[in-house]
Parts: sequence; C-alpha cells; structure tokens
Amino acid sequence: EEVIELLIHADRQTILTKDYSGMLPLHMACRYSLPAAVISRLLELDVEKKSLFVKGIYGQLPIHIAARQGAPPDVLKVLLSSDDTQSTVLEEDNVGRIPLHLAFLQNQRHEVIEVILGTMIRGRMERLGLVQWRRGMMSFLNSMSSSYERDFMTREKLNVVSESIQELMEWTVLLELAVWRESCLSFQHHDDGRRRRFETMDELIEFFSKQQEEQEVSDVTEYKAARRITSGAEEIVRSVLPFLEDEPMAKYKREFPETATSSA
Repeated sequence: EEVIELLIHADRQTILTKDYSGMLPLHMACRYSLPAAVISRLLELDVEKKSLFVKGIYGQLPIHIAARQGAPPDVLKVLLSSDDTQSTVLEEDNVGRIPLHLAFLQNQRHEVIEVILGTMIRGRMERLGLVQWRRGMMSFLNSMSSSYERDFMTREKLNVVSESIQELMEWTVLLELAVWRESCLSFQHHDDGRRRRFETMDELIEFFSKQQEEQEVSDVTEYKAARRITSGAEEIVRSVLPFLEDEPMAKYKREFPETATSSA
C-alpha cells in the first residue's frame, strides 16, 4: 500500500492512464486481489469515479474482474457502493456475462454472491426507485435467458436466482396493485372533502359514471392515474422489500450449500 501511495503521489493522473491492454490501475488492483483500502484510495482520487465504468480486457469493468478473481466482500462493497448510477452490477462483458454470472462461474462463496445480489435488489431499489429497478431486473432476466453458458452448474445457479428474482418482482407488482386499488376505493371529493369508501372497483366506476353526468368529477381513468401517483405504493414496496429481499439468497443457499466456504 505504501508503494502505491508513493506512485500516486508522484503523478495522480496515472489513475486514469491505461496500459497496453486497456487496463487502468483499478482494473489491475482488482485483478491482483489488492485489499479494499487500496481500491478505496484509487476511487477517492478518481473524484468522478470514471474508472468504475471503463472496460478493460474482455470488455470487463473492475467489478467484473473482482467477481471473477474472487475478491473479498469488502472489495465488492467498495466498488458497488461507489457507483451512484447502480449500473455496473448489471453491465455485460464481451460475452454477455454480468458480475453475478462470473461469480457463479468461479464458484465464489456465499458472502460474495450475497453482496452482489444485495446491490441488484435492495441497492438499486433504494437509489433508483421502483420503475428503474424493475427495468433493471427485466434486463437481467432477459440477459440470463438469452446468454449461453456451457458450464452446467453455473447454468443451474443462474436459473435458480432468475426464478427467485422473477418471483420477487411478481410479489412487488401484486403489492403495488393492492395499494393502488385501496387508494382508489377511498374516494375524497375535491370540493368539500367528503369521503366515501367503495367496496369494489365496479362501485367506483358506477359512481363516476353518475357523477360525470352531473359534471362533478373527472374521468375515472384520470382519477385512477392520479391515485397511482399519490397512493404511496413505491414507498410501501420499499419498506416491505427488506422482508422479501433475502428470499433469492436463501433459496440459493438451500440449492447450493457446497459454496458456503469455497473460494476461487
């Protein structure tokens, strides 16, 4: 670490200087399994965190290399938490593999998988919101279904996690719909603040049809759209997610207990 600090002190611009193969110092630090303190220092000097998004050999980002080389969880946490866009965890290399895929391929231990999955699920939800999180998860599922993997065990791991995430997404959709529906059924009149509780959506639609004839309320479609925004569904899903987020990892551990203590 002292040698690296001396080199950086001599010329800080070298942290963004590529070698002949297109690798930055951050790539090399991940490749040779340097400690988290070194990774943190390189990123600290890279104020805009550009090095996180530079692809080196095989089109791999630093997070790909760390996952491939069996970096410890604290190194992965530094790399993933430094990415404000939360995009690197789902980025594909030249053959279509994301960091999780590489970690599976190298039979990384549970702690490593848990860090990557945690960022994919809760980390992206907290930083990007529900809509962007779902888009990212759909991108992941599409990538997993279309990518070729000849290693049987890796393919099995990808399938197990993909199924779990698909199930998790379905749970969040059902929860959001339930909250949205409840918000729609609790009607409050704009003019005098009168409240009315409907038991079914059919009752609500019938009410709107009658009121529209008297020009007292807006179109039911507009009302539903407005209630979706004001229902607080996203915040509720976020608050419930910690209760659900461990399910994919729990299933993975049940299916593949042998990777609990294995290392690259």
